[in-house]
Amino acid sequence: MAKISVQLEKRTLLGRKSNQLRRQGIVPVNIFGKKIKSEAAQMKASDFQKLFTKAGETSIIYFTLETEKLERPCLISNVQYHPLTDAVIHVDLHQVDLKEKVKAEIPVELEGVAPAVTNENASIITQVQTIEVEALPTDLPEKFVINLSSLEKVGDRFTVAQLNYDKSKVTLELDPETTIVSAQAQQAEEEVVVAPIEEVATPVEGAESEPVPATPATEKTKEEPKK
Repeated sequence: MAKISVQLEKRTLLGRKSNQLRRQGIVPVNIFGKKIKSEAAQMKASDFQKLFTKAGETSIIYFTLETEKLERPCLISNVQYHPLTDAVIHVDLHQVDLKEKVKAEIPVELEGVAPAVTNENASIITQVQTIEVEALPTDLPEKFVINLSSLEKVGDRFTVAQLNYDKSKVTLELDPETTIVSAQAQQAEEEVVVAPIEEVATPVEGAESEPVPATPATEKTKEEPKK
């Protein structure tokens, strides 16, 4: 991917005052990192959406803060959304050292059609959505692509060990035998059986009910007087 460079503005409205920016279509941004001072910045919400679509959370973005000449290599590490509108309300940028390894969550993407689905009507079950890796920032994979054509029959699975990546540069946190995606037989829908309702006899008005025999009382044993 070509180098991505972005200009940011410094932010003076902090805390609750940031809502003024959001109403103007501006997203509050915070830059943080190891051995650096956190910086408050901002950018247009529309510009951020285009940037996030292009870079995601795994591509290095080189930010410049207003009059600074020094570029800040960053990863988008946290995007907060409004609970009702899904609008972006805050973004955290992790400034990284290009010479130090970082950990990141890499998304899993499926492509192709599994023969197990076509031939055996199997269901494709994804058990892992993202995979944590450790690598230099510039060596982070954009995504892990899995071709479903390897799932030929029910019971077949694709494991971490089968992933294609540069093992000399990228370390995975998951066990190699961890299943990422598998082909499983579809479960038949269980037929719900409704138990018959037992009829309860309703007493006829005015009819005499049979008397219930009384339970005989237990007689107390009389103690013989002591001689």
